[in-house]
Amino acid sequence: MAALEAAIGVDVADRVLHGSATLCDVVMTSWAMDIDPIQAVVQYAEAALRPTLEASSSRCA
Repeated sequence: MAALEAAIGVDVADRVLHGSATLCDVVMTSWAMDIDPIQAVVQYAEAALRPTLEASSSRCA
């Protein structure tokens, strides 16, 4: 965590870890971690939306 904070900053790292990151936060983090930015954005979006989608599907059942 300390290395990530040093690379992208404490505020960005906190937003990424707590699910409130912006698109720029996710891309900057992916560059710091040497991950494909497009894949990182897709995976972050899926993880962020999962609780919402699961809650809405359980109400429709």
